[in-house]
Amino acid sequence: PAPGEIGDTGRNYFIGPRQFQIDTSLSKKFRFTERYSFDLRVDAQNLTNTPSFGFPTTTFSSGTFGRIRESVVSNARRIQFSGKFNF
Repeated sequence: PAPGEIGDTGRNYFIGPRQFQIDTSLSKKFRFTERYSFDLRVDAQNLTNTPSFGFPTTTFSSGTFGRIRESVVSNARRIQFSGKFNF
């Protein structure tokens, strides 16, 4: 189409690289008596540590034009342990 006119390209025609991430959480409650207990929890983000890449570079004058694997947009795997004593 001419500049300023609407084209006929459909919605979501250009699809970028896929993103895949598994977040999970495990918890266990240990009871010592009816009054005292200990909660143990493990949280994991991006458990499989799968990288998600950004969209390709669209600048013609760039030396990295069209490359998909130039930038990683996902975070690395993060695991957090936590404990809570209830009384």
